[in-house]
Amino acid sequence: MKTVNKVQAFIVGKIDSKYKILIFEHGITKIHQCIRGTISSDEDIIYAAIREIEEESGLKNVRLIKNLGTKKLLIKG
Repeated sequence: MKTVNKVQAFIVGKIDSKYKILIFEHGITKIHQCIRGTISSDEDIIYAAIREIEEESGLKNVRLIKNLGTKKLLIKG
């Protein structure tokens, strides 16, 4: 088994007085998901989160409010 470092970001915004979470349909799997991606071996977790947000949503100048922690998953293969 190998360890793969991933980051996931929850984008929250207020629209019409209601808080909403940004989700999208993945282009290949067609699964609805929040923003996520692989952390490069030389990359900081915070930088990785911001990079994934910019790459997948097109949002710029984002602000991280809180780090919700980490979880280690082992991938077969």
